[in-house]
Amino acid sequence: MTPMKVNGKRTRQNPSNLRPPRPKAVHSRPYNQPALKLVIIGCGRVGSQIAANMDKAGHEVVIVDRDPNAFSRASTRGVLTREFKGDQVVGNGTDVDVLRRAGIERADGFVAVTEGDNRNIIGSQIAANMDKAGHEVVIVDRDPNAFSRASTRGVLTREFKGDQVVGNGTDVDVLRRAGIERADGFVAVTEGDNRNIMASQIAKDVYKVPHVVARIYDPERAEAYEKLGLHTICPTIEGARHIERVLLERESR
Repeated sequence: MTPMKVNGKRTRQNPSNLRPPRPKAVHSRPYNQPALKLVIIGCGRVGSQIAANMDKAGHEVVIVDRDPNAFSRASTRGVLTREFKGDQVVGNGTDVDVLRRAGIERADGFVAVTEGDNRNIIGSQIAANMDKAGHEVVIVDRDPNAFSRASTRGVLTREFKGDQVVGNGTDVDVLRRAGIERADGFVAVTEGDNRNIMASQIAKDVYKVPHVVARIYDPERAEAYEKLGLHTICPTIEGARHIERVLLERESR
């Protein structure tokens, strides 16, 4: 019992009467929003994350991948857990028969997130954008053909004024050749989380580069290193959120 003053007189009131009202239940899907039937092609990191999130929100999900082991890998990562109620279809997402088995004819939404596109185009795109903005850019890749491929795609054009260094971005000598000791910013966007983490830590902790960003596909590792002070970007989470937002916004129109 807690003593109180009411109209100038002391009284006693049960603490339970003083508790704030219980918050209303938060529903993952608004009552006025119908459940969607979604077909997702690609059970990689982004595809499986979208499937898990939309399934938890009460939508009907079918995920398709031509690799039968993709589903077990997503389960091992803790994304598609036992609670996942969606269907899994093994097959090529460009095959009409496979799409029909997945229920494409009654689908409300369709998402294609296979890894067919070249994921590492982002490095050359960042370099081109920053170069156009007037910044001094050095781009490093251990594959000497990476630069010509970026040129063929029309990303690193003849107007690109930055430098290109062939070598491993975790090699201190390579980083020095790239000018790491006087760098204001460092971005690690190779296709390997381990390489990105290692290179970023070298830039941040050894060379004290002021602005360091690492792309990390694994959401748990991205969160862990973010807490340790490394600025991370997780395409798995960001991509999934953006695609889910597009699906739900269009449905609500």
